[in-house]
Amino acid sequence: MKVEGKKAVPVGFGLLLFGKAPRDIMPQAGLLGTIHWPDGTEDVRDLDGPMVEVPGQAIQWLKDKLPNPINRGGAQRKEANEKFYELVREGIVNALVHRNYDIAGAKCQLVVTPDTIILKSPGEPVPPITLKQLQEFNAPMLSRNPVLHYVFAKMELAEERGLGLKSLKTRSTDAGLPLPTYAWENPYLVLTLYRSLESATKSLEASVLDQLSASERNGWEFLATRTGTTQSEYARELAVTSRTAQRHLAHFVELGLLSKVGSGPATEYLKP
Repeated sequence: MKVEGKKAVPVGFGLLLFGKAPRDIMPQAGLLGTIHWPDGTEDVRDLDGPMVEVPGQAIQWLKDKLPNPINRGGAQRKEANEKFYELVREGIVNALVHRNYDIAGAKCQLVVTPDTIILKSPGEPVPPITLKQLQEFNAPMLSRNPVLHYVFAKMELAEERGLGLKSLKTRSTDAGLPLPTYAWENPYLVLTLYRSLESATKSLEASVLDQLSASERNGWEFLATRTGTTQSEYARELAVTSRTAQRHLAHFVELGLLSKVGSGPATEYLKP
């Protein structure tokens, strides 16, 4: 902040956080929202006001456009929807707070499809954090922009103790949805949130999906809710024989969907 007369005027990250039009000074700020409807039409929204207001504005926009983002019934759907929106809010805050603002040509993006909500945040994970740690939801707490992180935490819009990733995992589970996935698409760190159990299967590459049987697709929906499994757990949860479980898991490994770790009864099948 700087003082002009009797007024305190925000500068730097203060302008980004509380300024009325931060993109006038920092064009790469804000969040660009796009909803892709099944009929091929789009709704767009530029959320470019004070950063502390952007997550709430984005969630309200989605609630107005997607009143029922999860296919559930009655009260169960309402409860799941609220948990889902909490999950989306967490993802939006992470995208805004941890992005690399030195990448001037890239902007945070919120992209909605019939099956997913995708958040794109410019910049690779902050070293020494790795993409694999993000994918496993066990990255240590390290902020690229500690001032932004601190302000959001004080306003109870972010978690400052490294629990944000864990809450992404927990909220997905509470909503009965697949775990979110992280990917790197230069120059963006991409977080994908799934809107139904079936979405994780539909989002597979067509060349992979075509090779899965109906029972294997059901199996992948189960696997999408966790970071890995064992043969005995898979057989129990899918109500299939041990031989069938072994065949499914071996096929997932062959397709690159899982990696096999260990041997014998202790063997685990983990997402790569």
